[in-house]
Amino acid sequence: MQSINPATGQELLSYQEMTQAAVEDANTKAHETFLEWRWIPFPERATLMRRAVGVLRAGSRDYARAPRGISKR
Repeated sequence: MQSINPATGQELLSYQEMTQAAVEDANTKAHETFLEWRWIPFPERATLMRRAVGVLRAGSRDYARAPRGISKR
């Protein structure tokens, strides 16, 4: 699968497509995680999410630059 800049037609990135089995496995794992996560009390989930926000904000400049630095497959 490719990501194409619609204004220029330039390929920005390419990604290896997942097999049907890999997609089903990812969906199964996501559902299993949801079944566990929903029982965690909200204050505890909120604390974990705030930590995640801190990690994302700390690396935001790197994440913003990432697509330009990723090599094509």
